Amino acid sequence: MARFRAGDYEAAAAFFEQARQADPTNMQAYNLLGYCYLSLNRKGEAFAVYNDAVRANPGKPDPYHYLGNAYRQTGDFVKAEEAYRKAIDLAPADPTAHVKLGELFAQRGDMDKALAEYQYEILRLKARLAENPDDPQPEADLARFYLDHDIELKEALTRAERAAKAAPDNNRIGVTYAQALAKNGRTDEAISLLETVIARESNAAFKRYYQNLLNRMRTEKSE
Repeated sequence: MARFRAGDYEAAAAFFEQARQADPTNMQAYNLLGYCYLSLNRKGEAFAVYNDAVRANPGKPDPYHYLGNAYRQTGDFVKAEEAYRKAIDLAPADPTAHVKLGELFAQRGDMDKALAEYQYEILRLKARLAENPDDPQPEADLARFYLDHDIELKEALTRAERAAKAAPDNNRIGVTYAQALAKNGRTDEAISLLETVIARESNAAFKRYYQNLLNRMRTEKSE
C-alpha cells in the first residue's frame, strides 16, 4: 500500500496482482489493481481486471461498482450506467450504486435523476440520525453528503452548525461546518474556523489536509 499511496503504480500493480491471485475474492485487490492500470493508461488491462472480478465473484455488486467507476472515468457513460444498474439489481437496498448512478446523472447534467438516486443514501443517513438523535456524527455525515454533492446547501449548513455545537472539539465535524460556511458564502467565518481546527489538530496528515483546504479557501476568496 505504501507504493500505491506514493503514486508508484507500476510497483503497486505487481503487489495487487499477487494479492488477487492469492485470493480471488479479495475485492480491494481487484479495485486497486484496476485503478493502478487506469492511472498507467493501461485501460485494456484495467477492464480485464474488473471483468475478472465479476466472473470470480458472481452475484456480488462490488465488481460492478468498480466497473461502473472505470467506465465513468474513461467517459463511457452508457456502460457506466449499465454497470451501476447491475449492481443495484444485485443489492437494491444498498445505496452505494444508487449514489454512483446519481453522480453519473449529475455529471451528465440531469439533476432530477441524480436527486432521485441520492435519496437512497439521504434516507439511510436520516434513519441513522433518528436512531441516534443525541449523536452529532450522523447529522454531520448528512451535512457532508449534501456538501459533497453540492445539494441542499442551506440545510447542510444548519445541520453542520448543530453538530459542531454539540461536539465543539471534534475536528472532523468542525471542518464539515467550515466547508458548509464557505459553500454558503460565509468564507471569512470558514477560514477562521479552519485556522482554529488546524491549531488544535495533532495528527500531521490531517493537519496537512486541513491546511490544503484552508489554502484553497483563501485562494478562492482572493479570485
